[in-house]
Amino acid sequence: MSTGGSPRADSASETVLSPRALNRALLARQFLLVREKRTAIETIEHLVGMQAQVPSNPYLGLWARLDDFQPEEVSRLIERRELVRPTLMRTTIHLVSARDCLALRPLMQPLMVRTLSSTAWGKNIADAASLAGAVSYLVPVVQVPPMPAGRGGEYGSVLVDGFLGGMWRITRERGGARLVVESGGSWSQEDRKAAGDEGARMLACLAADAGSHDVQIVTRE
Repeated sequence: MSTGGSPRADSASETVLSPRALNRALLARQFLLVREKRTAIETIEHLVGMQAQVPSNPYLGLWARLDDFQPEEVSRLIERRELVRPTLMRTTIHLVSARDCLALRPLMQPLMVRTLSSTAWGKNIADAASLAGAVSYLVPVVQVPPMPAGRGGEYGSVLVDGFLGGMWRITRERGGARLVVESGGSWSQEDRKAAGDEGARMLACLAADAGSHDVQIVTRE
């Protein structure tokens, strides 16, 4: 309350975050500005799960966020059932900790039931595929079988200065792994070098079994 003089607005109310500041705040919350020195399970719980429709996606997401990430850490946690893959947010498969799964799945269950009842296959369970889908919606199962190859995951995003700047894909042939990075515009030489260096590190982590690694950067027309 003002007791005299000219009225003044609260200084906090005058602060307007720019798009860049909002961008940086979001990236920081997601651990995408600087790689963190955290465990995989700590990071997954901080994010409240990671999208895992494609089973390999959490490995890539953790590699992008953690310093010295080792894929075997996640594999061991899954084998010990400390990390699980249930149907959760948006009725899609997420990788979460077992303790978070116990808390989240009951909250999601009403949505699961409504979604199932609104689908054609949910109303008429006539074959094994529709039965399997219904079970994943109605029963809190974990370790859902991987989705068939080709359903998402072929491409990934490239951030340049925190904003979408291109796409990437990994192909394998003759025992080697190739990362093709498609730039979405005019990249500086510094951007191209950074993308190439980061791509080489990604292949070393996610395609360690390949006999050779190759990174190509092309400009998308």
